[in-house]
Amino acid sequence: MNASPVLAVANVTYCSVDFFDYSTGTNLATLTDLAPQPHELAVDPVGRRLFVSHTYRKGAYGLGSEQSHEITVIDADSRSVSTVIDIHPFVAPHGVRYVPSTGLLLASVESSPAGRGVVLIDPDKQEVVGHIETIAPNSHWMAVAPSGTHCYVTHKDGPMLSVLNLETRTLEATVDLPGGAEEIDTSPDGRHLYVVTPHQTTPAPRDHAPSRLLKIDTMSLDTVAALQLTPANSAVHVGAHGLVYVTRMTPTHMEFGSTRGALNVIDAETMTLRGTVELDNESFTMREAPDGQTVCVSNATSNTISVVDLDTLEVARTLHIARRSEAPFSGAHGLAFLP
Repeated sequence: MNASPVLAVANVTYCSVDFFDYSTGTNLATLTDLAPQPHELAVDPVGRRLFVSHTYRKGAYGLGSEQSHEITVIDADSRSVSTVIDIHPFVAPHGVRYVPSTGLLLASVESSPAGRGVVLIDPDKQEVVGHIETIAPNSHWMAVAPSGTHCYVTHKDGPMLSVLNLETRTLEATVDLPGGAEEIDTSPDGRHLYVVTPHQTTPAPRDHAPSRLLKIDTMSLDTVAALQLTPANSAVHVGAHGLVYVTRMTPTHMEFGSTRGALNVIDAETMTLRGTVELDNESFTMREAPDGQTVCVSNATSNTISVVDLDTLEVARTLHIARRSEAPFSGAHGLAFLP
């Protein structure tokens, strides 16, 4: 009988990573006292390692926050810290992706005197071994082609999408994206990119451009389809079973008619909306379960993870992160399934 998958959840405010038995919702362990503000997660399934980016010492994007420059490496079996990789002088790593074909870890970084774009890290040597500069500032989230040859990077403050060649380690192309974007993902076959623009993490003015999910051909870099969505959307995740997931953040200070976040479930082929599921507050990162029957979503200001049943499009259960400080919210952020 197959063991239940383990879900890891990075918590910005508590400087921790929680590990849940995904089938039962039981909290198996909590790794505390990590470097400030754990952000996103990446998995090395063969080496059984979990990589955690740390973006700021305190604060959030666009607030002039002091920037961090660490990647924590966690042993997936013992659920303990193996090492902390310092990527300084590069700063503020946001997205992290492990590339099995090269054994390298990629991290998108904000602008600094050292450069911007994406850094390439050898997790065994525990050092930065390469850097690909982008034109746009503050590389935010990224996706890697299944082949491991290309990396696609979004910029909240740049009107473009950057296409990086990982073999030549160069900026190969840019794609106009006037509103910027946050999370981006590729289809399992690598033929298409899916991204929401404009980015709408922070309150968007009422005359802001409509929120649209774009489907981009990775060969031509043309937009081949688009779906307009109710604001304000941010994160995108493509599952292995023909669905695209987009979260609507809608924190309480927004004025879009709701105080709750939501999950949009979209058919990847036809670009049609299958349904929208109301969740807790400030829904953000999401990941499809290995069996393709559910998808989990982190709700930052509600201290919860919503598990959505994809047959009924209802919340099947909710995982709660225990309060560990007097902070007003948990900051549940990055998610990853461990083998």
